[in-house]
Amino acid sequence: LKAARDAVPKGTSLLIGVTVLTSHSAEELAILGLGDPQVRTQELAGLCHDAGLDGVVCSAQEAPLLAGLRGPDFRLVTPGIRPSGASLDDQRRTTGIQEALTAGARYLVIGRPITQARLPQVALAACLAEVDRVHS
Repeated sequence: LKAARDAVPKGTSLLIGVTVLTSHSAEELAILGLGDPQVRTQELAGLCHDAGLDGVVCSAQEAPLLAGLRGPDFRLVTPGIRPSGASLDDQRRTTGIQEALTAGARYLVIGRPITQARLPQVALAACLAEVDRVHS
């Protein structure tokens, strides 16, 4: 992580680490010997923070834990975000748009619900409307 930080000087690009994938359930993580996703995410985020990374990819379910521990400048990129009524696909630890924003997530990854929609522009507009409702 430190070598990556040295290779990408601050201010040139954001350097984001990865914690626990949202496609794994808590049960699957336990079977793999990774333990509780919240504990493991905090540990991995701490390593990234201490190495000087700009943030991490994490579930929005862990965002409140990390936002309080790592400060407002530590960015949380949250995949597995699903708009109202969207399919979960292969994601196990998903969060709705409103819940993610309320939890402190600011960089939402809403992939397949938009890219695989019959009308992606309409799906994107619906997601943005959900974001606007939270912020109004």
